[in-house]
Amino acid sequence: MVPGDASPLGRRLAAAAPPDARARANMEVGLLSGGAVQDFWVPCEAGRCFIAVAVSDEEDREVDLALSDDRGRRVDFIDPDGSVAVLRHCSEGTRTLRVRVHLEEGMGRFALQIFDEAPSRGPGEVAQ
Repeated sequence: MVPGDASPLGRRLAAAAPPDARARANMEVGLLSGGAVQDFWVPCEAGRCFIAVAVSDEEDREVDLALSDDRGRRVDFIDPDGSVAVLRHCSEGTRTLRVRVHLEEGMGRFALQIFDEAPSRGPGEVAQ
């Protein structure tokens, strides 16, 4: 996410972002007609977790997220009943996954952000 992004999609994405997570890159913004999809590629390291967050431009426009491997096999999927989709994935191996954004109906804009999950801390440890 672009720091200080004041766009409506930027604000919606910031509100849905997990606490303590670090954005990997700037948010991706796209325009899709109902039923269409847009793909993004995410490099993953073995044993590391990431969180994909997608939001649509309207409260009643449903957005879904799907993860697939390089052979097209579905790894994970979320189909929420709303305009925000949050999908956490921990990779078992080092590979690149496809993140697919899907808008259910109508034409609309979406934003996608990939976050690295904050490292877990033991009791008394402070985040760096």
